[in-house]
Amino acid sequence: MIILKMFFLLGLPFVLFVASVGVNFYIVLFDLDRFLECFKKSTIISSYASVWGRGSFYARYTLVYIVIGSVMFPNKHMRNGTLDPEEMARCPVEIKYRMALSFYLLLSAAVCFSFTALLLIFMKNF
Repeated sequence: MIILKMFFLLGLPFVLFVASVGVNFYIVLFDLDRFLECFKKSTIISSYASVWGRGSFYARYTLVYIVIGSVMFPNKHMRNGTLDPEEMARCPVEIKYRMALSFYLLLSAAVCFSFTALLLIFMKNF
C-alpha cells in the first residue's frame, strides 16, 4: 500500500512530465517544420520562428512551447491581428492534437506536483 502511495505522490508527476517532454521531442523532430509552414502571415509565430526555428535542438524545443501557447490560447492573438484565423484553420489537426496533449500532460504534472507538495506540507504539520 505504501508503494502505491509513493507512486501517486512522487512518481505520477514525474511520469506525466516525462511523457510531456517525449511528446515535445516528437513534435520538434517530426512536426515543427510542417507546422511552421502553415503560418506565413501570422506574426506571433513567424517572428519567433525566424529567430528560434533554425537553431539548435534546444531553440526548437523552446519554440514548440511558444507555439503551443499560441495554439492553445489563440483568441488574444487573433483579436490583436498577430494570428491569422485562416492559417489556424488550415493547420494540421494531428499536430494540434499532439500540442494539446503535451500541454495537458504538463499541466497535469504541475497540478499533481503541487498537490503532492501541499499534501506533504499538510502532513508535516501533524
